[in-house]
Amino acid sequence: MKKILTILLIIALALFAFSISGSSLVIIVGALAVMTSVKNFKKSGEENSESAESERVRNVMDEFWNTMDSFASKNESKTQDDDGEYETRQSGFFTVKYRKKPKTDSKPNAEYKPQPRQQYTEEQAKRLLRYIHDSTGEDTVRIKPSLFDSSLPFEKRVCASKFGGLPYWTRGEEYPKSEDGANLYLLAQINFAEVPNIADFPVRGLLQIFVNADEPYGCSFDASQKDWRIVWREVFSTSLAMSESELCDMGVKCAGEENEENQLPLKNEYALVFEKTKTYCHPNLCEFDDKLKNAAEVLGFFVYDKSAYEVLDEDSFNAFFEDGAKHQIGGYPDFTQNDVRREGDILLFQMDSEFFKDESGEMSWKNAILWGDMGIANFFISRSDLKMRDFSNVLYNWDCC
Repeated sequence: MKKILTILLIIALALFAFSISGSSLVIIVGALAVMTSVKNFKKSGEENSESAESERVRNVMDEFWNTMDSFASKNESKTQDDDGEYETRQSGFFTVKYRKKPKTDSKPNAEYKPQPRQQYTEEQAKRLLRYIHDSTGEDTVRIKPSLFDSSLPFEKRVCASKFGGLPYWTRGEEYPKSEDGANLYLLAQINFAEVPNIADFPVRGLLQIFVNADEPYGCSFDASQKDWRIVWREVFSTSLAMSESELCDMGVKCAGEENEENQLPLKNEYALVFEKTKTYCHPNLCEFDDKLKNAAEVLGFFVYDKSAYEVLDEDSFNAFFEDGAKHQIGGYPDFTQNDVRREGDILLFQMDSEFFKDESGEMSWKNAILWGDMGIANFFISRSDLKMRDFSNVLYNWDCC
């Protein structure tokens, strides 16, 4: 009977310890303590009276609880070094470890405040465009090329404005050459007597731009005129010009000639018509983002710290750009890649890419002006140099898609 009671006591204590701490080590230590005490109790049970037997039972229980209390105290110090996933609580003689419950924010949610739009509305974009349009306009001369009338005698077109063809040149004058000694090709010739006047540009005189016929078209993307050249003439006259045959005898070739060396962006000679207009700041220019932010501030719109590409929808963004080729003198330049202007630069001359119709009325590659893959070429000069008619520090650049 005593054995049965002993076994039941051990099981009860083990279950009690497990329910409190969940630690197998606590159960084992407690069980060993009880078994040891019970064994000692059995050996002396036969020699003592009933009252002595009761005293030993109390001693056994005291020894067990002391053991449990000592173990729990050690476990508490370890729990204090835990990684924060658990918390300790006192339960009777024991310090018990519990897994913490995730914290929840009991505070009421702050009042929802809608975020500003990430783009301007269509109406806002129109007003921004109008403000930029009205505040940034610059006088510009647009150039309209067309195929030259081949039946027109050379003497009639030698001093005319043109893209390609043979240039105006005088006898005894050294012809512009590339670094390897090859004659350069005439890219453009501008007779300013035919051009509507804009501030600081000449009202008369002949500006000639020569380039190499290789694929980069003589461009070194700087102001060093090694494989390209600018020639400026204050005075010129048809009577002083070399004839077509004299130029050919000197080895001068033109864009309209079919030959293996000719890799120019144009294959024909084009007559030019000029029209005065205005151009405006647009998103391909480095200053446009500041212009847009200033316009938004003046109009009382939200000022985004983002580029125009991010805050204007596609239709509004495209509204800043014009259709058609942009051959021009002065005004705002255009680029297919990056804005390369130096500080203080203004646009001296720009030649875009363009297709022209052939005799059948179809667009033809043979009649196209092409800078690479639909690119554009620019020539930049400082305003002070332009006023002085000093064309030695002109920046030549072209890029394409």
